[in-house]
Amino acid sequence: MTTSKYSIKVIVTTLIILSITGAGACASTEDDAILAKKIRTELLIHDNVSAVRTKIAVKDGVVTLHGEADSQAQKDLTEAYADGIKGVKDVDNYMTVPAPKKSDKTIYNIIDDLSITSQINTELMYRKSTSVFRTKVKTKNGVVTLSGTVKNAAEKDLVAKYASDIEGVKKVINNLTIE
Repeated sequence: MTTSKYSIKVIVTTLIILSITGAGACASTEDDAILAKKIRTELLIHDNVSAVRTKIAVKDGVVTLHGEADSQAQKDLTEAYADGIKGVKDVDNYMTVPAPKKSDKTIYNIIDDLSITSQINTELMYRKSTSVFRTKVKTKNGVVTLSGTVKNAAEKDLVAKYASDIEGVKKVINNLTIE
């Protein structure tokens, strides 16, 4: 009888430990699922990233991103938005950015400073997250200087990324200030 009481105590103790451990795993899994939903929602709010083309996996608070971004700026912003969610411990960003298209350069399509400035201003004008009216762009010998005001650090980085993504830009000097 003593042996069977001891065995029952061991079995009950083991079951309690397993149930506690299992419950912890479920809570962790649920927390990860909630984090993934929060990240998806954050990406849906911002027009400058693609929530649809971004695959999100979360394991123990570590976020893994896969998918294709339109530019390096979009990839970086996706990571920044994910990392900004409370509870995220780390972000591994495996998103890909397609290689820029190479064009045949002739005397007729050499990019000069004026066209670089125009392309950057056009890019800023068509993006909801940036303002062409608060950003001044100067280009000299392919070196772009940005000045003016932006709302936050993410917008400052985004404007610089948009400028650097333009063909013919050799360097970007980012003198934008945050309001």
